[in-house]
Amino acid sequence: MHFSRIKSDQPTSIGQLLISAKAISVQSLEEVLSMSKQLRMPSGRVMIMSGFICQKTLESALQAQTMIRNNVLNLESAIELLEEAHQNDVAFEETLARHGWKSSSPTLLSELGELLVSATLLNRSDLTKAIEQSTTTGDSLTQCLLGKHLVRTFDLMNGLNAFTMVRLKKISLSDAVNVLRKAVASGLTFDQALLRCDAVTPPERGYVRIGDLLNLTGLISDTDLLDAIETSLTRNVMVGELLVERRIISLYVLHCALEIQQMLYYRSINLQQARAFLLSVNSGSITLEQCISTCEQFGSEVVDLLLEAEIVSHEDLRTAHGLSNDRTIDGAELLFDQGFVERTQLDIARRCVRMVQDKFIPREQAVKVLASYLNTGTDSEITQVHEVMSDDKCRKFSEPEIFDSLAASKKTSWHNPLV
Repeated sequence: MHFSRIKSDQPTSIGQLLISAKAISVQSLEEVLSMSKQLRMPSGRVMIMSGFICQKTLESALQAQTMIRNNVLNLESAIELLEEAHQNDVAFEETLARHGWKSSSPTLLSELGELLVSATLLNRSDLTKAIEQSTTTGDSLTQCLLGKHLVRTFDLMNGLNAFTMVRLKKISLSDAVNVLRKAVASGLTFDQALLRCDAVTPPERGYVRIGDLLNLTGLISDTDLLDAIETSLTRNVMVGELLVERRIISLYVLHCALEIQQMLYYRSINLQQARAFLLSVNSGSITLEQCISTCEQFGSEVVDLLLEAEIVSHEDLRTAHGLSNDRTIDGAELLFDQGFVERTQLDIARRCVRMVQDKFIPREQAVKVLASYLNTGTDSEITQVHEVMSDDKCRKFSEPEIFDSLAASKKTSWHNPLV
């Protein structure tokens, strides 16, 4: 077969490729697209769940699509190879090899490896050995690197995050290397190092990757996350989808995590609350809607207490809402963001509400304690109760400080992370 590399302007959606390769009918694809919209799931996953195609065929189609879009293979050759792979129930790589295909471009493994070497996270001889092992055993590169202790988990996570941004064309390779080197030298995460580089656009405020969110919550391990990130780059699928496919998390937890990700982006909740939501949802004891309702109720009680103690006024609250464009669940946090209340005052107000809810003190005393702090600048009146009730791990942090705090304490128990 002649492998032409002429660029094709024809559409290369997965569905169209599968129809052209006679792997699925037009009618079946229409049914899949309708179900995908209703279930809010990727069409490829719906095809597999509905039995229209197998996982191997979907992976072949994804690889064919990638090669077409990268101008490595023309549309006609890709469809012909995809049809052959589907009929023979073999991987796309095997079909390519059968026709004498030899890639002239660097593989994803070598590209990732080169980035790690350039950033001094890995030496070249170790990289060569790890790639050879990965090719021979079928293990991912991250598994081989971690299995032989060739690179630290923290550094490898930084490297994969940097490589993902390079692949998505959000950062240049040279900038990625420079930021990684700064992260290594300073012991920072890749995102933290990005914030300190004026020449590089930092991540959007409030954006947290799904994998990082699940990992910080403790629902997936570092190894699970690293392997999922690498596999997602290889197969061109979402990290969350891979975690569901591997039954590490449930589909419902993924849907909730995606919704929580949006709430974090719009600053409706903070990372501490997001962690509590996910843990509760994963336990099956409460729905996400109930978590949000509980959070709204608690936040409202904190605001009421701040108003009764005359720390803020109703006019302050109206002004804070008027100055913010964010959809905010926690009104007390909004008051802090807009400078109407100090962090210590807010923390004490939250502790007071907890103590009232748990019947340690009556509400009248909570108001008195909070008002007393306003006058004296201390919280000595609640110190004894605080020793019983408080958990320093539950206090609020500003980003990115909370990432470090959660990463260090994600394996510990939290007293009441909702507040």
